[in-house]
Amino acid sequence: MNVHIQRAQLLIEQDRYALAEPELRLALADDADNSLAHTLLASCLRHQERFDEATEEARLAIASDPLEASGHCELALIMQDRNCLPEARAAIQEALRLEPWEAGYFGVLAAIEAHANQWKACLSAAEQGLEQDPDDPTCSNLRSMALMSMGQRELAAEAAAAVLQRTPNDALAHANEGWRQLHLREPEKALISFQESLRLNPDSGYAQSGMIEAMKTRYAIYRWLFAFLLWSSRFSKNAQL
Repeated sequence: MNVHIQRAQLLIEQDRYALAEPELRLALADDADNSLAHTLLASCLRHQERFDEATEEARLAIASDPLEASGHCELALIMQDRNCLPEARAAIQEALRLEPWEAGYFGVLAAIEAHANQWKACLSAAEQGLEQDPDDPTCSNLRSMALMSMGQRELAAEAAAAVLQRTPNDALAHANEGWRQLHLREPEKALISFQESLRLNPDSGYAQSGMIEAMKTRYAIYRWLFAFLLWSSRFSKNAQL
């Protein structure tokens, strides 16, 4: 493998996308049709929110090797981030046509359906992914999320507990558990789950919005309790008079 691609992959594993980018451009200077280099560069650009450039690189990856599923998957991720869900869905379905055994691609499809609030389709994609890999964390988390959104709370609780048991450091699993606890009107427990999720992934918008909702719910309960105690105190004083 090209030494620049090897260096870039190491940097990508460390989330150092800006540093990986020049290594990939050097790799492409050596071989302009290297599909893997185009795919990895597209990923780096996506993580830097340079979506126009990322889209171009993903399309170049596909043009260089249309039978390589990873290029189609990367295009799907970019389109999802751009909120172009039909294009994202089409791209990941092509990846699945090429590699129908890849659980991670079903996870991407499930995430796209979740983004579109298509929870039945999300559940179906997640469960198909779990048929390929029963321990896939993305499919497991999205299955739990779909079940919760469809009102199947007992199954969602079982799914969330199973994920946390297997992968206790999974930020999304903790966020899912927090939302489940919120639905059960348990804001104190939810806050703990969201705090742990944000400790593991401080940039999680899913956990951040959950934290805000949990705090609003908790303080709403406190405000109601304070108002009730104040009313009770006044009622008691009036009764004494």
